[in-house]
Amino acid sequence: MQLKANAVTTGKVLNGTLLGADFKASQVPFGKIGPAGPAGRQGPQEPRGPGTANSTLTTIVVNEYAAAGSADFQCQANTGTLAANFIKIAAIRVANLTNSG
Repeated sequence: MQLKANAVTTGKVLNGTLLGADFKASQVPFGKIGPAGPAGRQGPQEPRGPGTANSTLTTIVVNEYAAAGSADFQCQANTGTLAANFIKIAAIRVANLTNSG
């Protein structure tokens, strides 16, 4: 059986019988947003590693010394263990230093 255009009207459709698939995407407006559901359970905790950050820290210190001497590089951690590897200290002899900043 073939229906003529506009043969089915609102009065001829039973409430609750149409599905979302019966409409184009833009024809059905969204309803009100419902309340948020309960929070999901927490995922498993991974074991903590040795605390390696695998990052590079570059520090430039400029100082004028009166004579030859030594430099002391120190690291301090608030918690846990802190290690510094591949430390390079370069000393460059210059005639006079001035602060340009």
